[in-house]
Amino acid sequence: MFKTLSAPVSLQWEITPWCNHNCIHCYNFWRQGRLPFRLTDQDVQVCSQAAREIIANHVFHVTITGGEPLAVLPRLSSQIALLSDAGINLAINTNLTLLTPDKVVLLRELGFKSILTSLMAADAMTNDYLAQTPGAYDRTVAGIKLAVENGFPVAINMVVTKANLQHLDATARLAKELGAVAFTATKASAPSNCPDFSEHQLEVGELQQMFVALLEASDKYDIVVDSLEHYPSCLMPSDDTLTKFGVRKCSAGKTGCTIGFDGQIRPCSHASDIYGHVDNGLASAWQNMAEWRDLSLIPDGCQSCPAFPQICSAGCRVEGKTYSGTLAGKDPYCLQRPPTAIRRPNRLQLYPTETQFAVEERVRVRREDFGGIAFYSSSRWLPVDENLYTTLRVATEEGKHITAEEVANELGVNVTAGAKTLRLLAQKNIVVAQ
Repeated sequence: MFKTLSAPVSLQWEITPWCNHNCIHCYNFWRQGRLPFRLTDQDVQVCSQAAREIIANHVFHVTITGGEPLAVLPRLSSQIALLSDAGINLAINTNLTLLTPDKVVLLRELGFKSILTSLMAADAMTNDYLAQTPGAYDRTVAGIKLAVENGFPVAINMVVTKANLQHLDATARLAKELGAVAFTATKASAPSNCPDFSEHQLEVGELQQMFVALLEASDKYDIVVDSLEHYPSCLMPSDDTLTKFGVRKCSAGKTGCTIGFDGQIRPCSHASDIYGHVDNGLASAWQNMAEWRDLSLIPDGCQSCPAFPQICSAGCRVEGKTYSGTLAGKDPYCLQRPPTAIRRPNRLQLYPTETQFAVEERVRVRREDFGGIAFYSSSRWLPVDENLYTTLRVATEEGKHITAEEVANELGVNVTAGAKTLRLLAQKNIVVAQ
């Protein structure tokens, strides 16, 4: 059973369904007819309501996505500025082909902190085939260069299918050459409206090969690597791959969700299941997603696995539905056996117990019924109990320092345990040693 938070910690906001690419792995490719480019006044009103709901529910982080968000960003700049003014972290997921110097200025003014872009291959022909758009490779590379030259941290994601798996190494090398801060490779998932994706979908052995190739590329090119989906732990072929790529868990309906361009609210961007609309409130839709938290969607074979839920979140429920017709279906990459690989624990080096810590100035907190959430970024946040929440809030408001002894007293534990708690908070950038 997962705790029900008062609202998402982070969410994806699809501000348009339109895209200038027609990627084979995207639901748009399999859609009957193309979507209109321009936003109507009604679309803008829906976006305004979405922005109000995000702010009212104290969401910490929003990724602006689409479709291709740069196509409509100028039209929706006032709505997105509301989020920035409210202190919400902003990132954007874009193919960067529409980036111009003027839009660079707009991104900076709106407070975007990072950019995720998609490049399917270092080979232009392969990339353009998968994007179904001639010249896509050249325009994306030009956009990456423009973003990097202007100081934006750019992560490059490669959506991997049978057609481009062999290009992974070269694409990682190109990412490094272009100045990307990270290179990620993520398997293509079958779009829910696709009748048969088997021609493109990686097989189990091919996906395992992708993980191994990613680790090799990291060593060869000295670049941060990752994969942007969560995978069944039993799939991982080695301790190294499980340690690196087995840390993600399904966030759908637990810590995150997606707001569609039409205002409909879904558990994640892959899901087609709708739980509410911004007109009726984000909080209402969030409560309606209880089945994503109460274990009723977890296959029996996974619930009884010793890796669930501490190490593995049973794979993707949307993948399960695509292949079985039900959200409780088995992820097609789940081998339904205890993992043979072992995830090596992250050994934390403790600070001396007398070390004083201050709450990092960018940290924000949100009250929850169990205490609260301390948030630094979408990957660096922690749920904390009532006592620790109060300690962090008071330290922030009064500019006080925190020590292991004080944390130990608040939590009713020994000083060593208090030091371990502070080290974990420091690892998440929530506190910094003085």
